[in-house]
Amino acid sequence: MGKEIAASSEDSVSEDSYNALFAHPGKERDILHAWENFLSGVTAVGPSVRVVVERSWKRSSMRGVNARLTQSPVVYSEASFHVLRQRNQLLRNAAVETLREHSELLAGTRSILILSDPGGVVLDVAGDPGTIDQGHDINLTLGGSWNEGDVGTNAIGTAIATDRAVQIHASEHFCEGVKKWTCAAAPIHDPRDQSLLGILDISGPDISYCQQNLALALTAAKQIEMMLVEQLLAERAHLLEACLSSPSYGNDGVILFDQTGCVVYTNNEANRQMSQGAISSSLRPGTRVAGHYSSPTLRDLANGLPPGMSADWLHPVTLGNQTLGSLLLIPSQPTTHVPKLAPKHARLTSTVKTSVATKDAFSSIVGTADTIRDAKARAQRIAGGSAPVLIEGETGVGKELFARAIHAASKNSTGPLVTYNCGALSKELIGSELFGYVKGAFTGAHTDGRVGRFELANGGTLCLDEIGEMPLELQPYLLRVLDEGIVYRLGDNKPRKIDVRLVVMTNRNLREEVDAGRFRQDLFYRICVAELSIPPLRTRGDDVIQLIHYFNDQLSAKNDLPPANISEQALEALCRHDWPGNVRELRNVIESVMLTCSNTTVDLRDLPDWVLSPPTHAGGNTPAQPVDLESSQKQAIEAAMQMHAGNLTRAAKQLGISRSTLYRKIDHFKIAENKENKKSKKTDHQHPGIPSV
Repeated sequence: MGKEIAASSEDSVSEDSYNALFAHPGKERDILHAWENFLSGVTAVGPSVRVVVERSWKRSSMRGVNARLTQSPVVYSEASFHVLRQRNQLLRNAAVETLREHSELLAGTRSILILSDPGGVVLDVAGDPGTIDQGHDINLTLGGSWNEGDVGTNAIGTAIATDRAVQIHASEHFCEGVKKWTCAAAPIHDPRDQSLLGILDISGPDISYCQQNLALALTAAKQIEMMLVEQLLAERAHLLEACLSSPSYGNDGVILFDQTGCVVYTNNEANRQMSQGAISSSLRPGTRVAGHYSSPTLRDLANGLPPGMSADWLHPVTLGNQTLGSLLLIPSQPTTHVPKLAPKHARLTSTVKTSVATKDAFSSIVGTADTIRDAKARAQRIAGGSAPVLIEGETGVGKELFARAIHAASKNSTGPLVTYNCGALSKELIGSELFGYVKGAFTGAHTDGRVGRFELANGGTLCLDEIGEMPLELQPYLLRVLDEGIVYRLGDNKPRKIDVRLVVMTNRNLREEVDAGRFRQDLFYRICVAELSIPPLRTRGDDVIQLIHYFNDQLSAKNDLPPANISEQALEALCRHDWPGNVRELRNVIESVMLTCSNTTVDLRDLPDWVLSPPTHAGGNTPAQPVDLESSQKQAIEAAMQMHAGNLTRAAKQLGISRSTLYRKIDHFKIAENKENKKSKKTDHQHPGIPSV
C-alpha cells in the first residue's frame, strides 16, 4: 500500500507521542493556510501542522492525488466488492461482535465505525444512521477506497501507510472535500506474524470530534485481534480433525494450509523433498503464501505457490460451504507435467466433507439475503419438532436441500432419509411404491412382494416431492397413515406400525389446488402444520454472486478442473438474468461454461444466449419482449420507494438488493429523493454493512 513512500521508521523519531497521535482542534485556520501554501510549493508548513500530517501530505502529493477531490474517486463494483469481502471473511467474522457493541455506543454521537481491508477498502460500516448516510456523499461507504494513494491524508490511509494508530481532523485531510470530517483509526494485525489485516476507524463530521475516539479505536482493534486468536485456534482444530479423519496419503508429501494461507503442517515426505531440493523449501510451518487476504481463495493460494508446484495439487478442506483450509498433495516423484490424481486423492475432498458436514446441517445452504436467512432460521426451528413439513417454492430453488437439512438437524437424523417423487410414476403405481404390497396383490407384482417407502423410512424421514401430483383417490390413505402411524401393504390386512416424519414439497399453490378440488382439504391441513416457503433466486440480490463463486469452486473440484476465471462483464450479465430455473439453472450454467469455455477467462461470448437476453418471469408462456433494462430498473426503484413512503430499507428488501446497492442505483438513475426519503434515511437503523448476528 505504498509503503515505499511511507517511512514508518521516520515516524518513530523523537516526536512527542501525544502530538503525533492526537489531533488538536482550534488550529484549523492555521492548518488550512499551511495546506494552501503547501499546494503552492512552500516546503515549510509551519508548527501548526503535525509531523505525521506533513509527511502524509508529502506522500499524497508524490502519488499525484488531486487535492481538490470532493470524494474518494474509487468505489468497487458489486461483483469485485463481493469477491473482496469473501477474501476478508475471517477478518469480518472476527469483527462482528465488536461492530455490534460499539455501534450501539456511537449511535447518538454522530460517529460511525468502519472496518477496512489492508488496502483501505471499506468492508463494513456501523453506527449513527445519519452519518452513515452522509458518508455516501464522499464515498465513505461499502466498497469505497480510502488509502492514501486514492484520497490522500485520512485516518484509514495514514494508519495503513505508517502501520500506526492516528487521528486526522478537519483541515489536516489532504483532499478539500474531506476537510469537514474527523477520523481516528488503528491497525488490526494478524496475531501470528503481526502482518496488517485491516483497519478499524471511527469517523464523523468535524463537530463530532472526540479525542477519546482514538483510544476507542485502539481498544476495538485489540478486541478484534483477540477474537481472531480464538477463531484461528478453533478453525485450526477443525482443520486438523478433518484431515486426520481422511484416508492415508500413501507416499505423497502433505502440506496443510489454514484458511489464511498459512502453513500449519508438513509430513515427513514433504520435509524430505524440501531438504533434498526437489521442491521449494519455503513452505515451512508458519509461512504465508497468499498475500494479505485474511480468507484467500484457492486461486489466490495457487498463485502464491513457489515455481514448480502445480495448482492441481491443491484440494480444499471444507465444512459445508465454509473453507477451513487447503491440502497440497505432492507426488512422491514430482514431475514437470500436471499429475493425474489417484482415486484416493480424487475422493479426498468429499471424504473430508463427510467427516464434518453433519456438525451444521444447514451450512450447505449458501446465501446471506434476508429472504434466505429467514427461510433457514424458520427451517431450523421446524427441524426440532416432529410435525409434518410442507416446503413450497418454484422449481430449482433448493427444496430438497432444505428437506435434507431438516432431516439432518432433527431427532430422526440417525434414521434413513427416503425420497420419492409423486410425479415420477403413474397413479396406479404410486400406491404400491408408498405402501408396498404382498405376493399376488396385483398382476405383475413381484413374487416376494415389496416393502413400501413408508416402511423403508421407519425411524427416519420420508420426503415426498411434487405432492400436488398425488391422485385424489390415494390421498385418504396418506391421511390415514399420518393420523394413525400405521401402514397396510396392498393386498394385506396386517397393520404395520411406523415412526416416520413426513416432509412434502411442491411447486404448486396447494391452497388453489384445494379450491379447485384437486387436493383434499383435510390432507392439506394435516401436512401444512409446519409450512416453509423457499424464495426464488431473483429475489435474493447479491446471493447470485455468492452462489456463482460457490459453484465455481465446487464444480471445478468435481470436474478435476481449475476454477474458472469469470470476467466482471460476465458476472454482471449473470447477475442481471432473472433465473426462472433458480439455483439449479445457475449451477448448470456455471458447469456448462466451465466445461465448454476454450479461453482462460469466461467472457460474455461464453455465456448461453438466453442468459444474455432480457429477463422473463418464471412460468410465463409468452415470448419475452425486448425491454429497456435501465428504464425498468428505475421504474421498479421508484415504485418501491413510493410504496414504502420513502423508507429505503423496506424498499431495498422488496427489490431483493442491499441498501447500499439501492443508494448507488438512486445516484445512477438520478432519482429525486423527497423529504420522506431523506427522513427515512435518518430513521433506518440497519446499514447493509453491519453483519447480522
